[in-house]
Amino acid sequence: MKKTKKIVEMVLIVLVIAFMMGALINLGKLRKDNDKFRDEFTITYRAVINGEERELNESLYKSDGAYPTTYKGSESTTISELHECVSVTETLDLEFNGWYLDVACTQPFAGVVEEGARGDLVIYAAVTEVHWTLLY
Repeated sequence: MKKTKKIVEMVLIVLVIAFMMGALINLGKLRKDNDKFRDEFTITYRAVINGEERELNESLYKSDGAYPTTYKGSESTTISELHECVSVTETLDLEFNGWYLDVACTQPFAGVVEEGARGDLVIYAAVTEVHWTLLY
């Protein structure tokens, strides 16, 4: 009877250890995927042309290094020079209308991601297509 009790105790100990190890592994995965535990987030730049969201030509914001593609929530990040983005494509004449935090272009982006910000960020270049009228 004592031998059986010892075996049961050992099995329970092994199960508790296995459960705790599994919980720790899952906690690590949660921390990796959960913004609450992350400190580094991505910044993506997109264009909104006449109200339609589109890809933004990466050469416009990656070439001079002025546009970071990540930020840390534990510190303030300043995007020093938000250039006018008028060359989204080579086939359209576009007028730049500013940088925004939302696709509807109602929340202007001032160029600073404040300390304590959490989550991946998309910054939108608002542009409108220019229509030319030629007079003779």
